[in-house]
Amino acid sequence: MNIQPFKMTGVLRFDELNSLLLPEPELGVGGFGTKSIFKTKDRYCVAGTPYGTVIRFCHRKATPSPKQVAQELELECDAYIANSGGLFPTAQQKRAFRGDIVRHLTAQTVPTDTDIYVYVFNNYLLVGTTSSSDTQSILRAIESCGAPTVPAVAGYNATHKTVMAGMVDNFHAEPSFHMRDSSGCTMAIGNTTVNSNIIQPHLDKGFVYEGCKFVSELGQFELRPTSYRSCALAKPVAVQLAAESAESPEVFEATHAAAIMAMMILPIDELAKLNTDSAS
Repeated sequence: MNIQPFKMTGVLRFDELNSLLLPEPELGVGGFGTKSIFKTKDRYCVAGTPYGTVIRFCHRKATPSPKQVAQELELECDAYIANSGGLFPTAQQKRAFRGDIVRHLTAQTVPTDTDIYVYVFNNYLLVGTTSSSDTQSILRAIESCGAPTVPAVAGYNATHKTVMAGMVDNFHAEPSFHMRDSSGCTMAIGNTTVNSNIIQPHLDKGFVYEGCKFVSELGQFELRPTSYRSCALAKPVAVQLAAESAESPEVFEATHAAAIMAMMILPIDELAKLNTDSAS
């Protein structure tokens, strides 16, 4: 799971999120909104779990496959050539053909849903995606329900300091790093330590750390200046959680998402505070 952290500057009115519930899927119809939190027929998008409160958002897309569009366009062009005595369609005509084909196929397309879980703890709001468009849609929905947000990211300075320290909360750094310099040049270096003879020349040239994998007994994540990537529970923890949810499989996905995000709260809080200190 990828996570973007924010802080709410207002009080979220959870009940109003239900007004954003998507209807039952229809052919050719997409949209963005909330969805039943558990995989049941109830129509409530928010739930408390043993790990905190989660909200289920959904990006529904009804988009025909590019391969299908290309095949239909080729058939349309062949038909045009046959009916016009060998003339080839112009670029403008091809664009018109393609537009008609996309509209026709979209109306027959079964929509697909991409679920995005959002976790609320105190004034923290953790968004389970790094998609910019989906994140902005979620933040607008949250603000419309009473809670404007501000980013609570680590930032470049705090990321560099934390990788150098090799520890955040109970997570320790793995020997694999991402670095960048002021010109935007980036590199990945593995199987070494933060102050090794391999790393030091790059630090002397102005490179800083912009990413590192951190691991604990609970799980792991990859720290980045604006997000937390590949967040996952350790296998024994995930197995135990699955066993606890065995009798209620419909709640497992939301509970699993909440457990991952709950694991991330302390390192996110620590890094957000360090970023504030760095900026001051």
